[in-house]
Amino acid sequence: AFEALVVFHARLGDFRSAEGWVTRFQALGLRPTQRMLNTLVASCARGRSFARVDRWLGELRGHGHEVDVATYNAMIYIYAETKNCAKIAECLEGVFEEHSDVLAGGRGVDTSWMDRALHAFADSKKWHSASEWLHRGIEHGWDPNADACSSVLRALADSGEMELAEELMERMIEAD
Repeated sequence: AFEALVVFHARLGDFRSAEGWVTRFQALGLRPTQRMLNTLVASCARGRSFARVDRWLGELRGHGHEVDVATYNAMIYIYAETKNCAKIAECLEGVFEEHSDVLAGGRGVDTSWMDRALHAFADSKKWHSASEWLHRGIEHGWDPNADACSSVLRALADSGEMELAEELMERMIEAD
């Protein structure tokens, strides 16, 4: 019953009420479920309550739960909108470490979060990060779309990193 209330409020975007129910649940000496905490973290991310994201992410991991792909997706989406490249990199590390099969379509999960991350790196002039994550994604079986590659190529060319841009172009040509 508690889980249903947490999920209900979190999906409505009312992360404060969801948080209240998790807190009540814990006050009774009960351990929050992975679903409760993942849903709460994602809701806090969508609500741009970054301190709460960090707090509940710590709780999630502290209970030995795995951050699910949907939660990473929500966090990457918001961090990309706010150009918080350090947090995007943390999330990508988590996805690559915990869910590398997702990049290869192993679970049929939408990987548009990877596109968002690359665009944020490129828009923030973090061209080395954009290039590095693009290559890591490809190495893990991700098939980037032309828009994501073009974004990284533009960032590399704009920064004068022509060698890296040409290397990426060669890799794109070889992949076709």
